[in-house]
Amino acid sequence: MCIRFNKTKLLANFRDHAEIKSGFLQYKLIKDLRSNPPDVDSLPFIKRKQYEDEGEFRIIYQNDSKALSTKDFNIDLHCIEHIVLSPWLPKSTSKTTKQIIRNIEGCASIRLSRTGVVENSEWKNIVDKLNRHD
Repeated sequence: MCIRFNKTKLLANFRDHAEIKSGFLQYKLIKDLRSNPPDVDSLPFIKRKQYEDEGEFRIIYQNDSKALSTKDFNIDLHCIEHIVLSPWLPKSTSKTTKQIIRNIEGCASIRLSRTGVVENSEWKNIVDKLNRHD
């Protein structure tokens, strides 16, 4: 499942929490990190260069307390733009899942879909051709 959020609304949801940090990740080569190590505060926003295509944006909770292992936040459902269900989910289960989500208070207008990437005929043809060459 993939949940796509409206970034502006989601960040507004956390504006009163000073412990929340957010930002786009920086993608670095290990050799560059060896020669120019990052500071500790930037570590949650660094990932290896090979993941650069992800273009990831993170929202994290930073607290100096060593005792805290988790922190819960309420997220306004209006922050959710789209929910994409897995292509591996059977169609009947997908239909039921969509009905369940739509019946949750505040979720009736959320866009829901099941990706059909593995059912796309052109995609299947390409995969079949590749399999025949093995």
